[in-house]
Amino acid sequence: MLIPALIGILILFIVSRAIEKFYKIPVTLSLVFFSAIVGNTVHFDISKVPDETFNNIVTLLIPIILIPDIMAFHFTALKKFWKEIFYLAFVSVALSVAVGAFITPYLLPASGFTAAMMFALFASITPTDAVTVTSVFSKYKMPRKLTVFIEGECLFNDAAAVVLFSFVGLPLISGSSLTLLSVNAKLIEVFSMSIVIGFAIGYAGYVFMKLMDEAMIRFVTMYVVAASSYVVAEHFHFAGLLSMIVSMMVFKYFIDMDLKKIEDRITEDVREKDIQTKAAPFKKIMDKLAITREGFKQNQELSTVVAHFANTFLFVSLALMVDYRKLLFYWKEIFVIFIFSTLIRFGMCYVPIILGKYPMRWGTILSLSGMKGGLSIIMISLIPDSFQYSDAFGAIVQGIVLLSTFTYALGLMWFLSVKRHDLKHDLSVSDKEHKIQYVSDHGVRFPKIAVRSAAIKQQQLILFLQRYLEALRTYPEKRKALRELRSFRESFDAVSKTLTELFGNISATNPTEDILERLNSLINNHHLIILMEKVIYDLASALAKDTGNADLENFHSIVLESIDALMLTVNEAIKDHDEYHTKILMELTSDRSDSLKELRAGYYTLESALTPDEKVHILSITNMCERIFWLLNILSKDIKCYTPTDGTTTQW
Repeated sequence: MLIPALIGILILFIVSRAIEKFYKIPVTLSLVFFSAIVGNTVHFDISKVPDETFNNIVTLLIPIILIPDIMAFHFTALKKFWKEIFYLAFVSVALSVAVGAFITPYLLPASGFTAAMMFALFASITPTDAVTVTSVFSKYKMPRKLTVFIEGECLFNDAAAVVLFSFVGLPLISGSSLTLLSVNAKLIEVFSMSIVIGFAIGYAGYVFMKLMDEAMIRFVTMYVVAASSYVVAEHFHFAGLLSMIVSMMVFKYFIDMDLKKIEDRITEDVREKDIQTKAAPFKKIMDKLAITREGFKQNQELSTVVAHFANTFLFVSLALMVDYRKLLFYWKEIFVIFIFSTLIRFGMCYVPIILGKYPMRWGTILSLSGMKGGLSIIMISLIPDSFQYSDAFGAIVQGIVLLSTFTYALGLMWFLSVKRHDLKHDLSVSDKEHKIQYVSDHGVRFPKIAVRSAAIKQQQLILFLQRYLEALRTYPEKRKALRELRSFRESFDAVSKTLTELFGNISATNPTEDILERLNSLINNHHLIILMEKVIYDLASALAKDTGNADLENFHSIVLESIDALMLTVNEAIKDHDEYHTKILMELTSDRSDSLKELRAGYYTLESALTPDEKVHILSITNMCERIFWLLNILSKDIKCYTPTDGTTTQW
């Protein structure tokens, strides 16, 4: 029976992946749907497996499923956005459970549920399923900051929910007397000791990996670190899931530090030789690379494959264990709690979006990312059978998992499709605009740092102008090209406006003479870029018009390539203060530049074959090109190298 079951799981996995590839339907939905059909057709009863055995198997799968997401999550993102992640993963979980526990008994007065019971229930349905969320978002390009919020919540809110369920919810159900002081003391103990255990095992695994040279041993070490931290923490009655996440984050952090060292070396062989000849024995071990960049990438890919198979087993099992008769019997409780928990989640997720002044659509996306998964089923199965509502709670959680998996996932896919153009705008603006806003609010306390940041962000305005031209190549269809132009212009305007405010804030700090000189240079360049943007936008709009004339379209291509070459040159000149590119830019934009001669030659060559309107069109384009050349020539003369008193060098 075991071999046919494994073969069946593999077939379901392959079919679901194929459906995801061709129809963009998340693999989780297909797995649950087909598993339910197969399970009811062949009458495979997973309940024959003892509950303790099944829970242990699923518990071992959790590290396997989470490892790819943890290894892909960057510690720098956690460090940078820790406030938002802490709120979403811990504060909002605690508030959601508390609100649900106190209000739900009034929504279902006939059920007999108490606030203590609802605390355990809401703690079990709070964790989000990282696999389903990742499956949905893999089909869309998302703003980096929003992605970090979602990934951070998926990783850490599981641990918060498990802690609340295990150390508060279950004691409340069993009738234990708890006080606010005792609860807080226990939570502090659990969180602190779980973090200590996770850190110790994660660092030990990192050191052990340095001793191993075999790729397979290094790969297995990741799973040993994750599983052992979980087992050790659970053995001492702490939060195994939190300990596992911490251990992998520590493990990943030190590996990232190793990978950064590679960039400063010519070859690893040279480094190894240096270690053997100069370093002390212990230092030899610590200086040795735990893993190469290529090896780390291979481990990530392999762990992803393993996680997919583990996830397949998990969701197939969940689909087979659903008792649909109980779902129908408790349909009212399922529906009421699902709707209420959804409203709570929307309210909690919109708080950081509103406070951070992010687009409101981010709140909807964040809210719909709350699909439930296998962890909720595992948690609710830990409720003792002696509890009078154990069957009801099991059915309610199963129903909410199914409802959230389908309604949230399908709703999220629909919303992302409807808002795809707005998300493209967010993708180009969010990281730039919000970073500049951060500098504007906080960096003015350090004018020198703010000026440097402004110089870097000003360079990004040039990149937007390059995107104007790239849109004409990327979208041969004129309507799409014009739509992209408008989207990029909105992004340019947003960054430009914020940068102007930043200049004003820096000026208000009474900067020193050298900073003021640099600031004036940036402001002059900013005015030139704004003037240039208007001309390039008008030029790109003119080039995007459908002329129906092959000769004229050829002329458009010549203009596009010429201006694009100039924009690439000015970008190189600004980015690295490259004197070579600066000199070339000045030559190309002079009155006798080869590019301008080529444009004029094209104009005179085509003049005899064009209608009067087409001649005016070409003349207009040529005039716009002349203005662009003139502005770029002035800009090239103003590009300077600013050397602060600390001896470092930055551009502009």
